[in-house]
Amino acid sequence: MKPSPPPTPNRLLRVPEASERLGVSRRKLWRLIATNELKSVRVGARGTRVSEHSLSNYVASLPSAR
Repeated sequence: MKPSPPPTPNRLLRVPEASERLGVSRRKLWRLIATNELKSVRVGARGTRVSEHSLSNYVASLPSAR
């Protein structure tokens, strides 16, 4: 696994990259997008991207582990 570049809020990630960052399957990531728990943007006719900012917001919204 290659190291990821430093996070920048405006960087858009493809679904496989975003799912790897969150540590979830692609299917789970698509569910998060479908339920609007994770914001995404459409790029062209077939491209879906998730910003690093959206990933950070999603992680911040999770209940903390105790």
